[in-house]
Amino acid sequence: SIDTVILTSYYDFPVSRSGELQAGLAETAKELDEAGKKVIVIGPYPALSGRDDVPTYLARGGRVRASINLAGVREFESRMSARASVLMPTKLFCQGSICNLAPGGSALLFDAHHPSMHAARIVASRLVPLIKVRR
Repeated sequence: SIDTVILTSYYDFPVSRSGELQAGLAETAKELDEAGKKVIVIGPYPALSGRDDVPTYLARGGRVRASINLAGVREFESRMSARASVLMPTKLFCQGSICNLAPGGSALLFDAHHPSMHAARIVASRLVPLIKVRR
């Protein structure tokens, strides 16, 4: 039997534009919670625009630090936390509205919106303690 369900998606940039998707995720989390499942939602990663390839941007001398719209990120977290544990990559890679696009010297994303293996390992290390393990 499945005890824990992890939900994530591609979120529009800025995340505030993904309202319909967020509503669907929140409804899915609600239904899973009501079915007795532990639900974890992984929130959006910091991105440049959702279209700009981060490694190419950095290789061409782009700034390692980028700013995000905190209001949209906070709204997303608030909406999802009603029925799920929420893991926000923005809390791992940003200080306030300023985000590090190359944590540890490696690109955060391997293209415009997919996490690099380096970033995925960092997020996974925070995800593992949230997973309900059957004993």
